[in-house]
Amino acid sequence: MIGTVGIVGLGAIGEPMAANAVAAGFSTIVYDPRPEPLARLTASGARAAASVAELGRACRVVQVVVGNDAQLESVAYGAGANAGLLENMAPGSSLIVHSTVHPDTVTRLAQRCAERGITLLDAPVSGVQGAEASARAREMTFLIGGSASAMEAVRPLLEASGTRLHHLGEVGAGTLVKLAANAMTLVSMESTREALRLIRRAGIDASTALEVWRHTSGSNWAVENWERMHALAERHPGGRQGLSELGYKDLTHALAVAHRLESPLPLAAIVSQLMEPRFGEEDAAATKEPGGASRPA
Repeated sequence: MIGTVGIVGLGAIGEPMAANAVAAGFSTIVYDPRPEPLARLTASGARAAASVAELGRACRVVQVVVGNDAQLESVAYGAGANAGLLENMAPGSSLIVHSTVHPDTVTRLAQRCAERGITLLDAPVSGVQGAEASARAREMTFLIGGSASAMEAVRPLLEASGTRLHHLGEVGAGTLVKLAANAMTLVSMESTREALRLIRRAGIDASTALEVWRHTSGSNWAVENWERMHALAERHPGGRQGLSELGYKDLTHALAVAHRLESPLPLAAIVSQLMEPRFGEEDAAATKEPGGASRPA
């Protein structure tokens, strides 16, 4: 039995996931430092926690949907008055990390969880339409590392937001497959940006070219979702730069793992170098395109 569900992090992905859990009939407690998503979710039937610690004490299963490694570690470990989930979740409970972080980050956290009798799954999310749109449509794909039996125990909760659950191996495997997917997408976004720059210089309409490319061998995820990613960049709290920083973070993690495994990623390395000095702002201003390789979660 899943029991009460807690969701920490109510951004573009976490908020619709929480709404899906409520709609599916789960008793749901939510936490985010911003009042706006808390107000929307409590109006739909969730309960807001005053702190991460309060949420951890009250929930049998906790889903974490934050943006980076530092935020995940802060939520998990905390300190003093800001005690984190580990100090407050009961033995036998489950922690599901949906954030795209370094595989080592979730592996270390899993070890700490095991010491306290807590099960951890790393389950980063994606979708053909992008994670945000897929979450709202309840068509998410979950890339899962950890115990297969632990995945089955929370399957009904995950299926409230999507039915594609892929068990990929031990803790960290889901995160690595997600990083590799993001690397592919970020490379394709950069190649699409270059192609758009070329046709603009020739005086050809960019929107027309994108529509044509969708029906040619040049079609790829970036071409199919170019306008959607532009809209996402416009409404993201961090703007284009915020999305670009997330994408750069993902490439940095992928390249670090690739170096350790002696598996070169030269195209990803080139794209990361293009993003590093400007995070897409200069290019976006010049071409009115989404920020440098926005995060494709």
